[in-house]
Amino acid sequence: MRGTTVSSVRRRGNSRAKSANGHVRTIIFHGASDQMVHPSNAEMIVAGARAGLTGPRQETQQEGSAKGRVYTRMVIAGADGVPHVEYWAIAGLAHAWSGGSPDGSYTDQQGPDASREMLRFFLASPAKPSTR
Repeated sequence: MRGTTVSSVRRRGNSRAKSANGHVRTIIFHGASDQMVHPSNAEMIVAGARAGLTGPRQETQQEGSAKGRVYTRMVIAGADGVPHVEYWAIAGLAHAWSGGSPDGSYTDQQGPDASREMLRFFLASPAKPSTR
Protein backbone atom coordinates (compact mmCIF):
# COMPACT_ATOMS: atom_id res chain seq x y z
CA MET A 1 0.00 0.00 0.00
CA ARG A 2 2.99 2.29 0.39
CA GLY A 3 3.96 1.71 -3.24
CA THR A 4 4.54 -1.27 -5.54
CA THR A 5 6.44 -2.08 -8.68
CA VAL A 6 4.94 -2.06 -12.16
CA SER A 7 6.00 -5.70 -12.67
CA SER A 8 3.74 -6.83 -9.81
CA VAL A 9 0.80 -5.09 -11.49
CA ARG A 10 1.47 -6.77 -14.85
CA ARG A 11 1.36 -10.25 -13.29
CA ARG A 12 -2.24 -9.78 -12.17
CA GLY A 13 -5.21 -10.53 -14.38
CA ASN A 14 -8.82 -11.61 -14.37
CA SER A 15 -10.08 -13.39 -17.46
CA ARG A 16 -13.72 -12.65 -16.55
CA ALA A 17 -13.03 -8.92 -16.84
CA LYS A 18 -11.47 -9.17 -20.29
CA SER A 19 -13.02 -7.37 -23.22
CA ALA A 20 -13.62 -8.99 -26.58
CA ASN A 21 -10.04 -8.32 -27.69
CA GLY A 22 -8.58 -10.07 -24.62
CA HIS A 23 -7.49 -7.02 -22.59
CA VAL A 24 -8.45 -6.74 -18.94
CA ARG A 25 -10.79 -3.79 -18.46
CA THR A 26 -9.74 -1.79 -15.39
CA ILE A 27 -11.36 0.92 -13.27
CA ILE A 28 -9.52 2.60 -10.40
CA PHE A 29 -10.72 5.01 -7.72
CA HIS A 30 -8.23 6.77 -5.49
CA GLY A 31 -8.75 9.42 -2.85
CA ALA A 32 -6.25 12.27 -3.07
CA SER A 33 -6.27 12.52 0.74
CA ASP A 34 -5.70 8.78 1.30
CA GLN A 35 -2.79 8.42 3.72
CA MET A 36 -2.98 4.59 3.84
CA VAL A 37 -2.55 3.79 0.13
CA HIS A 38 0.03 5.80 -1.78
CA PRO A 39 -1.16 7.36 -5.07
CA SER A 40 1.66 5.57 -6.90
CA ASN A 41 -0.37 2.35 -6.55
CA ALA A 42 -3.17 3.74 -8.72
CA GLU A 43 -0.66 5.23 -11.17
CA MET A 44 1.10 1.87 -11.57
CA ILE A 45 -2.17 0.04 -12.14
CA VAL A 46 -3.03 2.56 -14.87
CA ALA A 47 0.44 2.17 -16.39
CA GLY A 48 0.12 -1.62 -16.43
CA ALA A 49 -3.37 -1.51 -17.98
CA ARG A 50 -2.24 1.07 -20.56
CA ALA A 51 0.78 -1.08 -21.47
CA GLY A 52 -1.55 -4.00 -22.16
CA LEU A 53 -3.22 -2.13 -25.03
CA THR A 54 -1.68 -2.43 -28.45
CA GLY A 55 -2.07 -0.03 -31.33
CA PRO A 56 -3.41 3.51 -31.19
CA ARG A 57 -5.47 4.56 -28.22
CA GLN A 58 -7.48 7.58 -27.17
CA GLU A 59 -7.00 9.22 -23.78
CA THR A 60 -9.43 11.81 -22.48
CA GLN A 61 -9.65 13.64 -19.18
CA GLN A 62 -12.74 15.09 -17.59
CA GLU A 63 -13.03 17.18 -14.46
CA GLY A 64 -16.22 17.34 -12.50
CA SER A 65 -17.84 17.16 -9.10
CA ALA A 66 -20.34 14.88 -7.43
CA LYS A 67 -22.01 15.48 -4.06
CA GLY A 68 -19.32 17.93 -3.04
CA ARG A 69 -16.23 16.02 -4.20
CA VAL A 70 -14.18 17.30 -7.12
CA TYR A 71 -12.65 14.59 -9.29
CA THR A 72 -10.56 14.04 -12.38
CA ARG A 73 -11.56 11.09 -14.54
CA MET A 74 -9.22 9.71 -17.18
CA VAL A 75 -10.57 7.29 -19.79
CA ILE A 76 -8.28 5.24 -22.02
CA ALA A 77 -9.93 3.60 -25.01
CA GLY A 78 -8.32 1.22 -27.47
CA ALA A 79 -8.25 1.63 -31.22
CA ASP A 80 -11.71 0.03 -31.22
CA GLY A 81 -13.07 2.98 -29.22
CA VAL A 82 -13.97 0.76 -26.25
CA PRO A 83 -12.97 2.20 -22.85
CA HIS A 84 -10.45 -0.22 -21.32
CA VAL A 85 -9.24 1.89 -18.40
CA GLU A 86 -10.87 4.51 -16.18
CA TYR A 87 -8.99 6.26 -13.41
CA TRP A 88 -10.84 8.46 -10.92
CA ALA A 89 -8.71 10.74 -8.70
CA ILE A 90 -11.01 12.20 -6.07
CA ALA A 91 -10.05 15.37 -4.19
CA GLY A 92 -10.64 15.34 -0.44
CA LEU A 93 -11.38 11.61 -0.27
CA ALA A 94 -9.39 9.76 2.39
CA HIS A 95 -9.08 5.97 2.78
CA ALA A 96 -12.76 5.24 2.14
CA TRP A 97 -15.25 3.89 -0.39
CA SER A 98 -16.41 6.81 -2.50
CA GLY A 99 -20.17 7.30 -2.43
CA GLY A 100 -20.67 4.58 0.20
CA SER A 101 -23.39 4.39 2.81
CA PRO A 102 -22.77 6.36 6.00
CA ASP A 103 -23.76 3.16 7.87
CA GLY A 104 -20.66 1.34 6.65
CA SER A 105 -17.10 1.55 7.85
CA TYR A 106 -14.48 3.25 5.66
CA THR A 107 -17.15 4.85 3.51
CA ASP A 108 -17.65 8.43 2.40
CA GLN A 109 -21.16 9.32 1.31
CA GLN A 110 -19.93 12.21 -0.80
CA GLY A 111 -19.56 11.28 -4.45
CA PRO A 112 -18.81 10.08 -6.92
CA ASP A 113 -20.63 6.79 -6.36
CA ALA A 114 -17.89 4.20 -7.05
CA SER A 115 -20.35 1.28 -7.04
CA ARG A 116 -22.59 2.87 -9.67
CA GLU A 117 -19.63 3.82 -11.85
CA MET A 118 -18.17 0.31 -11.65
CA LEU A 119 -21.47 -1.23 -12.71
CA ARG A 120 -21.72 1.21 -15.62
CA PHE A 121 -18.15 0.45 -16.68
CA PHE A 122 -18.27 -3.35 -16.46
CA LEU A 123 -21.83 -3.85 -17.70
CA ALA A 124 -21.33 -1.72 -20.80
CA SER A 125 -21.12 -4.07 -23.76
CA PRO A 126 -17.65 -3.84 -25.28
CA ALA A 127 -17.47 -4.09 -29.04
CA LYS A 128 -17.20 -7.67 -30.25
CA PRO A 129 -14.68 -8.63 -32.94
CA SER A 130 -16.05 -9.33 -36.38
CA THR A 131 -16.42 -13.02 -37.25
CA ARG A 132 -16.22 -12.37 -40.99
